[in-house]
Amino acid sequence: MTQETTLDSAPEAVAEQLSPAHKSLVINVLLVSTFVVMLNETAMVVAIPSLMTALGVDANAAQWLTAAFLTRPHLLAADGRLRHNPRRRSWSGPAR
Repeated sequence: MTQETTLDSAPEAVAEQLSPAHKSLVINVLLVSTFVVMLNETAMVVAIPSLMTALGVDANAAQWLTAAFLTRPHLLAADGRLRHNPRRRSWSGPAR
């Protein structure tokens, strides 16, 4: 059996295998990702009045549209994780 890091490995064991350059890269990617998420949320807040006018909806509907838009990436990440779980039997299609 080969030494292979799996998704079920303890985070500490995975962190020990990373070089300082890789750890720095992970931190930088997380920082940039957080900035992009904040920028996206700010753009959506600014766009709400324009969305209300363009779509002809009230503030309550615009709030729901914004919440759905901002929640979408989290659902995509969860779906990707569930689809690539090698132990699952089925989840909306065959395992890849």
